[in-house]
Amino acid sequence: MGDYANLYKRLLNELGCNPREDSSLPNVRLPEGHSWNYVKKLGEGGEGTAHLWAHVDSNQKIVEHIVIKNTTVRNQQLVEGRWLELYIQQRLAPHGSTDACTVPILAAEQIPGYGRKEWRTYMHYYGKGDFRDIILGHTVVRPLPEPFLWFVFYRLAKALVDMSEEWRKSDESVVVHRDIKPANILMGSPGSLGKDEDYIAYPPAYLGDFGLAYLTSNDNSWVKKLDCGTRGYYPPELRSEPMPLNIQRRPPGSEANVWQVGETMLVAMMGGKHPGDGPQGHVYRNTTHWRHLIENGQWSGYSRDLIELAESCVKYDMDLRPPPMDILVSIKGFMPEHDDGMNRWGTLSWIKAQSSKIDGSLLDEDAQHEDAGHETGAGVSTAAGAKRKASGPPTMPPDAKRSKAETALRRRLVTVATEIKGHRPKLHADDEGFSLRQTLKLIYRNEDSMFDPETFFDAADPGPIKFLELGPTANDDTKKVKTREIDGVVYIDDDDG
Repeated sequence: MGDYANLYKRLLNELGCNPREDSSLPNVRLPEGHSWNYVKKLGEGGEGTAHLWAHVDSNQKIVEHIVIKNTTVRNQQLVEGRWLELYIQQRLAPHGSTDACTVPILAAEQIPGYGRKEWRTYMHYYGKGDFRDIILGHTVVRPLPEPFLWFVFYRLAKALVDMSEEWRKSDESVVVHRDIKPANILMGSPGSLGKDEDYIAYPPAYLGDFGLAYLTSNDNSWVKKLDCGTRGYYPPELRSEPMPLNIQRRPPGSEANVWQVGETMLVAMMGGKHPGDGPQGHVYRNTTHWRHLIENGQWSGYSRDLIELAESCVKYDMDLRPPPMDILVSIKGFMPEHDDGMNRWGTLSWIKAQSSKIDGSLLDEDAQHEDAGHETGAGVSTAAGAKRKASGPPTMPPDAKRSKAETALRRRLVTVATEIKGHRPKLHADDEGFSLRQTLKLIYRNEDSMFDPETFFDAADPGPIKFLELGPTANDDTKKVKTREIDGVVYIDDDDG
């Protein structure tokens, strides 16, 4: 059966019917009058091909963007009726969640006409690509801003805690991701957490791609999981090389995730390069081998707190690495010392507060100027519509003051949004305080055409995660998934090859 199935798949590929290229309409129920518009193919990798769709209303106004990833299920183990990757990601980022730091899978269905390993997954659109894209957009001259790195570190630490704690309530298992790296950290659009949330100027990080992940509970096959993932990001305990005699090899848990997050942060500080020059493994047994890079290399501009916290995560002996919750607590303690004001810069309440202060002083200055002109006979006339008190300077009527303040506020909102986009706005004379230093801005290699400074602050804040309701075809297909059981573990039955 398998040979015939493989022959059938090859024939389909020759005919241009590759399941990864499937771009049929999303099988999602929409309100009457709404529709889907295909936007573009986002990319292709070893795990699948991603396509971007726009949900539009009856006036062709975009309601939301959805990414459909056509993928081949690698680990076909089923848990609670879902293959393991789907189960883990929906458990970490469940329906109704408002603070997930991992990528949620909103829905999944089999691709009709192909084997049972070929699936479509529905996910949010992450407008800034992945962390690797952002890292490579920076240079020694313009390294990544430290406040941004703390923000990324913070969200990855929250993901570490979730992977460590979510299952402990029941069976004490943890998630071992095995492939944490910059390319698997997706970056949402700035402001997508809310227009008054901290670090609005920076894209929030989401840990994704759990295709190689496994749960530690009742799993005695961890030795088979060595050397999986991406070379350069294998923790020592997940590499097949011999361990030092003084370190005992044992099944890894959260320690492996911690190592990969620490390595990711070090790579980010090095502009995409791995720290050290020696063979992989030697570098991390002898940290002094790359210590000079802290003083002379790209790390030289970063704080000792950031460097040493990341360094603590890549200790060769996993017993010496800090647990996820300790990392998160440390980051929370360090962030206020190193945020350079970016925690609140650009938030809606910050803009309104700053604008209110400026408008108040400007109105006072205008009044003093007009009064001085009147007293000296300089010919300054009362503006049309302005009311003059029996004594003292002319004042603007309340409606005029309000209109002036609203105009200034609107201008400043657009100015800040333009700064967030990474562009340099043309500043009004009164708005110097709303500019952002170039060294605190991110450089994006790819322009986000859907980021509009004019409407940035008009967009509604996100609600909780909502899983999508698929159409009847998808539901029927999902119910027909055949399974088989091996040693008490349920898998998708891949009898078609």
